[in-house]
Amino acid sequence: MNGIGNFWNQVKRRLRKFNGVPKECIGLFLTKCGWRFKNPKPQDQLRQLKQWVINFNRSYPEQPHI
Repeated sequence: MNGIGNFWNQVKRRLRKFNGVPKECIGLFLTKCGWRFKNPKPQDQLRQLKQWVINFNRSYPEQPHI
């Protein structure tokens, strides 16, 4: 099977897991699925998420910490 077929199979599997998503959220859902498909290893996902948080904190240092 090709890459796009694998991607859509993964999307359908996640849709079944969540019993679908609201129409308003489908764009964000597909973006997240694409990111997960391009970064299949959990350790790579975690590394990228940590980097995003670091970059956000550098960009907005005056934000209160929660």
